[in-house]
Amino acid sequence: MRMRRVVVVLVLLAAAAVGRSVSVSTAADPAVVGQWSAVINWPAVGVHSHLLNTGRVLTWQTGSQATVFDPATGAFNALPNPWADLLCSGHAFLPDGRLVSIGGWDRSGAGLGLTEVDIFDPSTQSWIRGRPMANRRWYPTATRLPDGRIIALSGARNSLTDIVTTPEIYDPATDTWTSRTAAAKSIPLYPFMFVLPDGRLIQVGNSEVASRTQVLDLAANTWTTIDNRVIDGGSAVQFSPGKFMKAGSAADSGNSGVSSSTAFTLDMNQPGATWQPTGSMAFPRSFLNLTMLPDGTTLVTGGGTDKSAFVDANAVRPAELWSPAIGAWTTMASMVTPRLYHSTAQLLPDARVLVAGGGSDAGVTDHATAEIFSPPYLFKGPRPSITSVPASIAYGAPFTVSTPDNATIASVALIATGSVTHAFNQNQAFQTLPFQVVADGISVTAPPSGNYAPPGYYMLFIVNGSGVPSVAAFVNIAGAAAPATVVVPNVVNATQAAATTAITGAGLVVGAVTTATSTTVPAGSVISQNPIAGVQVAKGSAVALVVSSGSVLVTVPNVVNATQAAATSTITGAGLVVGTVTTSSSTTVPAGTVISQNPIGGAQVASGTAVALVVSSGPPSPSAVVDATVFVDGRGTIVTPAITTTAPGDLLVAFAASDGPSSGSQTLTVSGAGLMWTMRQRANTRLGTAEIWTATAASALANATVASAQTTDGFDQSLTVVAFRSAGGVGAGVAAGATASAPSVSLTTTRAGSLVYGVGNDWDKAIARVVGAGQAIVHQWVDSPVGDTFWVQSLSAAQPTAGAVTINVASPTTDQWNLAAIEILASAPTTVAVPNVVGLAQAAASSAITGANLVVGAVTQSSSTTVPAGSVISQSPVGGASVATGSAIALVVSSGPPQVTVPNVVGLAQTAASSAITGANLVVGAVTQSSSATVPAGSVISQSPVSGASVATGSAVALVVSSGPPR
Repeated sequence: MRMRRVVVVLVLLAAAAVGRSVSVSTAADPAVVGQWSAVINWPAVGVHSHLLNTGRVLTWQTGSQATVFDPATGAFNALPNPWADLLCSGHAFLPDGRLVSIGGWDRSGAGLGLTEVDIFDPSTQSWIRGRPMANRRWYPTATRLPDGRIIALSGARNSLTDIVTTPEIYDPATDTWTSRTAAAKSIPLYPFMFVLPDGRLIQVGNSEVASRTQVLDLAANTWTTIDNRVIDGGSAVQFSPGKFMKAGSAADSGNSGVSSSTAFTLDMNQPGATWQPTGSMAFPRSFLNLTMLPDGTTLVTGGGTDKSAFVDANAVRPAELWSPAIGAWTTMASMVTPRLYHSTAQLLPDARVLVAGGGSDAGVTDHATAEIFSPPYLFKGPRPSITSVPASIAYGAPFTVSTPDNATIASVALIATGSVTHAFNQNQAFQTLPFQVVADGISVTAPPSGNYAPPGYYMLFIVNGSGVPSVAAFVNIAGAAAPATVVVPNVVNATQAAATTAITGAGLVVGAVTTATSTTVPAGSVISQNPIAGVQVAKGSAVALVVSSGSVLVTVPNVVNATQAAATSTITGAGLVVGTVTTSSSTTVPAGTVISQNPIGGAQVASGTAVALVVSSGPPSPSAVVDATVFVDGRGTIVTPAITTTAPGDLLVAFAASDGPSSGSQTLTVSGAGLMWTMRQRANTRLGTAEIWTATAASALANATVASAQTTDGFDQSLTVVAFRSAGGVGAGVAAGATASAPSVSLTTTRAGSLVYGVGNDWDKAIARVVGAGQAIVHQWVDSPVGDTFWVQSLSAAQPTAGAVTINVASPTTDQWNLAAIEILASAPTTVAVPNVVGLAQAAASSAITGANLVVGAVTQSSSTTVPAGSVISQSPVGGASVATGSAIALVVSSGPPQVTVPNVVGLAQTAASSAITGANLVVGAVTQSSSATVPAGSVISQSPVSGASVATGSAVALVVSSGPPR
């Protein structure tokens, strides 16, 4: 998967310019065009494909989706990699048949590539973790060397342009990596690498960009360019030792432009080798896969006619076969599914080709399916058979292949098990072997050295005169035994000594030991280990430890009187975290400034400790006050006694609770006092109702009455009316009911200084209410004749800050109830503009602040070279800010210029004295001369002020300098 690097519109325009759906009928004779299987559903997109020496195929999209497919049964066995995302890793097979995967995608954001090395063992069907590389790599190539080691080349480290230049070589016998810095070279991602017959390595192209052909001589650590031209190719094969073919266009998803149909060959067995054109494919292709077949031909599958991989309609569905003998391509049958970017092709032991994948990229369709192609040779008569073959063969040595078809055999093909991704088989090796007919079989000569066939597992095919191959037999060439593996013990939380004993006792060694502070792990004990416990690693591998050095104590900074933002910065800068932040009103600390902290400044605490803050919300808002209260209890429509208020603008709140019918609901209507009433809350989910109505009296009321009428008349009800002075209206409200529980409702107040009231009815029993803590009964009617209770309650005090509150009844706890509650807002505080007092004397500043109906808050002192002592350097809030009346204004007052200590320069040479004075942020004052019989000429006799005196920065120090002995 790659990040988009072009504008999608441009890609689609380019695709439209070349767009055509390429398809050929598959109805023709399969002996001519081959045949495709039905589409097989796949667990994920087959971005990576590896033929194991068991005949099964290991495939994955990401590491967690790794699975093994059995072509014989069609079964899948999920075997996820537990450690890393292996999407876009490199890979090749080790001599013992295990697959090694290098690098991958770091999705944590720490980088782009990974140093990860993971090894899959087909014999146990399990993953083990190898020693990591020195460099992060994404899109690297892993190539087998003639001695069985693996070389890692290219790959992106932290970005797509940060290409790893240093090759690294992995030795599976010791599970170690060696960097070849002397052979450093910047190579584009996913290079097409092969081993030449002389043991050198050749890069014949790259999956994403066209590039020059280069040869790496590891013995000399040198790179040499072969054919200085840039010859394009989107996939490549070695069709015979030292002979290569590549075709199509290299591309990355999101590229624009038209694909190429050209193909080229290179014969490195000839002096002055250069790329030569061979026959072009019938269809232009990018994202194609080239696969060597047992008869020596090359199969091309998939790809698209444009370079974007965005448009499935531009996919090329027909396969093609290239013959190296005549340099021509023949069109084959068409697959069903588009196979573009992230598709793979894999030769199976039965000589069919498994084609899978396509997608796994942003903005494109995922094709989590596969199809299997049967080439024409499988329809040209009976297949030769292999009855026995040695499990392992030696370089250059003859070995016998038992077959009843020895007289018909025309060729023997040795093909390495494939390891395919991004249009290239990183494990590819193909050659035909010399043979002669013997009794009951053929005698075949193994490749002469690892230059022709690096150590590992190969498929051995025998092919008859009609070009029909056998089912392959697996043989191993010079396979090395896998190093012994052990399970890493868990040493986390063990002491370092105990961890060392456990590690060495498991046949491992202790690697790098680093220390780190910890608030949870005691000093001297292990915080973490790498590899983690339970991982299988090669015996003798190192286990790195991080050991606790204990908690680090830090001093809590004093942030009282700092703004919340400054306090947060100071706390986190000290290695601590900000804990709970609460607000509280204050008449002395400005809004947004810290009133107090816990722990206090100067305390010694562990690093990472939380420091709780109380932050000022400014002066308290004036709470509403009760101006008058009246109530009435009765049946049917009820009217309160007369209510008189003392000031205009009162908020009247009617708390009405009523009985009701035993079926159906009850509601009330409040009216009276010549006011417009509004229903704010109604709780009537249970029998009866509890309601809250409000009205605002523009003028003071005199002997006014309020009435409550029932929708279903004739039931008992209770009405309490409270007039609030200086109220800011109503805020949050809530209503609820239940059949059998303690009445309780909660709401979140919206303003500091709010009052909270509630009204309820109990339809079941006439029992006095016991309200919750911090609450009071305003009025209650225990209506024994009908067995009901009606009540009004409130929180005992105004709430100092906005937040969640609860109105509840402690008992009874089993009755049926309705309960409604309302927030009575404090009046919004009046605001004033903060005067600008910077530069004023402290007394004048105080007068200006108090004259603006504000108060002087914290006053701190600081030295200043520009502001006279006693005058204001800065203020918070700043001049012009709008704040609540009564808010505090903090001041920083100048203590005058900063004080420094006068250095002692008596006895120094005048130049040295001048340096000492200016170095102390003072200046040299008047310099006079005087003769002296004891002080050498040019040295200081005396100074003023004297040494040790405390003076303002920039003060002058006068000197008397000796002119020598008197004459």
